[in-house]
Amino acid sequence: YYFAGDVNLAFVVVNVLSTGVATALTYLLARELFDRRAGWIAAILYATSLDASYFAEVALSYAAEGAFATAAALTGWLSVKRRSFGWLLAHSAVLAVGGSVRQTTLAFLLPLWLWVVWRSVPRWWQRACALLVLAVVVWLWSVPNARRLAKYWDQSDISYFQSVYKLQVAMDQYYDSTRFGTVTYEQSQPRFHWPLVELGVALWNEVHPPSADAPREVRIASVTNALRMIEYQTAKLLLYAGLAAGLASVFVLLAFLKRVRRTFDAERGIFLALWVLPAALFFALNHLGAWGYLLIFLAALTTMAAQSIVVLFANRRAQVLVTGALALANVLVFLFMRPLPGRPLLNIAVLQYGA
Repeated sequence: YYFAGDVNLAFVVVNVLSTGVATALTYLLARELFDRRAGWIAAILYATSLDASYFAEVALSYAAEGAFATAAALTGWLSVKRRSFGWLLAHSAVLAVGGSVRQTTLAFLLPLWLWVVWRSVPRWWQRACALLVLAVVVWLWSVPNARRLAKYWDQSDISYFQSVYKLQVAMDQYYDSTRFGTVTYEQSQPRFHWPLVELGVALWNEVHPPSADAPREVRIASVTNALRMIEYQTAKLLLYAGLAAGLASVFVLLAFLKRVRRTFDAERGIFLALWVLPAALFFALNHLGAWGYLLIFLAALTTMAAQSIVVLFANRRAQVLVTGALALANVLVFLFMRPLPGRPLLNIAVLQYGA
């Protein structure tokens, strides 16, 4: 912002650079996991992804999260592959700094960090040092951030925790959040935003019925509605993942074929699972907003697709043609995709913030 003089332009510059960095890191990661051919293919699929292309051009922070998450994954894999104490400290620092951009990076990749710490080094003092690096770096940005938040909320009518509850746990909704469709409420209604929370409250209500003056979202909590929301969230996650990976989604699925799967040893499989599953499960069971969230593990998906292409197409010319076709399809969709006429809610669900 100091150089650009415009907040929106500053975000776009940061996001373009972040997408470029993430692309380079995806190449390095796939090369370290498999080989150079997988690295090139994974990087091309990442760079041309509809998800990466879109969020590189708007004033949001998802592209930067994608860069930090991929950097954390790369440093984590290097520390495991080389059993390196130095790379473990670098991994801890990168993950901690990534949390200052979007705290979801730190939360969703923490299980991966725990596994990396356990696998990389054998001595407890080394693991303690990794924890210390993580804690110190998080402390360096979280303390001043907390002070700024306190100054902001001192001027507000509600407390910080009340605002988080109203924004995340329960929020005023004017449409049915369990399906694509039209507005169904005459006026906004407070409903639980996270289905697992509603499911827990509904089950608790069966044992201890809520009082008459309990918040409305507590009184109307429904097991059926919570399960419908989980179904909807899961469908949205699959839809977004398909949009993000494009036609390469087919090759992500083909990575589970025995012929491809046997090139993933247990360590690689655990690494990729701990990178993808914590975030994916949260998105399916609790909350998934903009599909920029998926940039946290997009590099993992493109790496899996790249290895499938390398294994299934032994001829290098065929690998180039397939990768080129997938990349071209991504670019054409990005350039020519348009909202569906007369379906505003569906458009928002498909391309949130950009429909």
